[in-house]
Amino acid sequence: MAAVSGICYWGYYTCLGRAYSSGALSVAYPISRGVAPSAAALAGTLVLGERLGALGWAGVVLVSCGIFLVGRADTAAGASRLDRRTVLWAVATGLFSAGYMVSDKVGVQRADPCLYLSLSFLLGGARGQPRENPEAKVGLALSAAASCTVAYLAVLWVMRSEPVAAVAPVRSLAVVLSVFVGSRLLGEEAGPVRYFGAGTILTGIVLVSIG
Repeated sequence: MAAVSGICYWGYYTCLGRAYSSGALSVAYPISRGVAPSAAALAGTLVLGERLGALGWAGVVLVSCGIFLVGRADTAAGASRLDRRTVLWAVATGLFSAGYMVSDKVGVQRADPCLYLSLSFLLGGARGQPRENPEAKVGLALSAAASCTVAYLAVLWVMRSEPVAAVAPVRSLAVVLSVFVGSRLLGEEAGPVRYFGAGTILTGIVLVSIG
């Protein structure tokens, strides 16, 4: 299972990088975070035998609607267009995220979470390719890597005893915050439709977690 997780990690970071480079943070992050718990809940139902109730299915529908709303980019003229490229990369990111969460759910029940995470990251990192100018911002990259590792290690410990559908949504509470950060700090165009879409995704995530 560590090999499966490693491949999913590689796909996740590859698609996430493409999503961030092709579009706005306020589009890429909410969509990827919205797809992940919904797809994980569906996979948990189909693969692990976990149950998803009526509220959970309603949450999946809301996430889908929210993705469409967030994906519509506001323009200076007040019109909107669908940022298809960013949406597709973000959806792929979410699917890979769901893949490693389901795989990790099985893996941590059979191995120590620290060892399992180390093997998964090693296998996933081995598939990566070096970037140009690797010395640039090394400290920032190492800080981000350490933060991600510690945070997800905590998630793995929780998943040893909790369903995937209940754990995945907890990691998605920054959906609305990402739209705020993108619009206020990064200068992205994020009108009321995008905020409403992010709120719809967040509502869907909550319903999936309790459904």
